[in-house]
Amino acid sequence: DYIAILKFLTDKRNALQIIADKKTNAITNLSTQEKALQAVIDELKDRKLLSTKIDDVKKAINNLKIVSKLESKRNSFSTNSISRKTTEAREELVKQNFIQLFNEELKSLRKSQIQVELNFGTVKGHSKIQQKLNTSYSLAEILSEGEQKAIALAEFLTELQLDNSKSPVIFDDPVNSLDHNIIDDVSRRLIRLSKERQVVIFTHSILFFNSIMQKSELHSSKGIEFKYYEAHTDLTTTGILHETKTVRKDTFANYETTINKILNLPKEEREKQENALAIEGYDNLRPAIEVFVEDEMLKNTVKRYRRNVALTSLEKISGGLIDLHKEELNEVFERSCGYITGHSNPEELTAKPSLQGLKDDLAIVQKIRVAFKS
Repeated sequence: DYIAILKFLTDKRNALQIIADKKTNAITNLSTQEKALQAVIDELKDRKLLSTKIDDVKKAINNLKIVSKLESKRNSFSTNSISRKTTEAREELVKQNFIQLFNEELKSLRKSQIQVELNFGTVKGHSKIQQKLNTSYSLAEILSEGEQKAIALAEFLTELQLDNSKSPVIFDDPVNSLDHNIIDDVSRRLIRLSKERQVVIFTHSILFFNSIMQKSELHSSKGIEFKYYEAHTDLTTTGILHETKTVRKDTFANYETTINKILNLPKEEREKQENALAIEGYDNLRPAIEVFVEDEMLKNTVKRYRRNVALTSLEKISGGLIDLHKEELNEVFERSCGYITGHSNPEELTAKPSLQGLKDDLAIVQKIRVAFKS
């Protein structure tokens, strides 16, 4: 029965194909099923771990609830207004303190009659103080240069009082344009400032220098170290600083000793640098002559570092001796001025100084000095 047999075989083949397809699908989905099974295993492990952290989880959930509640009430707890008021209060205190100190500094400079209004503000995040008067005009339009300088100096000194760093401070001609009547006040204030920090002063004012020198000898300046420097010019270089002697150390004998040390150097050294040594010698001979004139010729009636004239010493001066020796002494002094390192026109020098010339000039001064001492 061909038809029956064919049907049987066909059904059998279809049944086998179904089984093969199922096996094929099972093999194909094996990796997917493995992943699904692994996910179930991982979840079971996480649940096991979580079961040991129940208290921590509850605490974390509770914290999240608190955070969420606080976030919803953030605007109710804003501290912006408090911070602003604190800042304003602090700035007001600083402002009041600054104004008080500024007025005291202005008073110490004898300019308290100037009614200056200080306005505090910021420019690009930096504090800035603007000064104005009770008028529509600016300071520069109605105040002299000296008054403007006094205001600026008072403001700077005020800032220094509020500065706790105690770093050194440099003043470049602080009395320039100032009334000579307040130069003493400025020198007194800067000396007082030097008790708190190092103060360096550059100046061309002989009055200011004299004032500093005088006040350095007062009892109130005890404990402060004063040093004085001069800027000299040698034949090749300008702006060389040399420490100068103070009034107490500035004696003829000191200069004389220095010159003699130069003249008594070993012969080889003298011959090797004769010109430089001679210049150094004349650098000392010139102030030696000045000290001799002040102390012995003029009997301290006038001094370079003093503004006053001691008239009580006037009768001690011998005019006859001065007339007798002034011409010769002046010639030596002029030679010294031409040879020293501070000569303003070194290219005009016609001859180089020599140690023999220095020795001869020193002898002339010593001879004249003997006449006045006797």
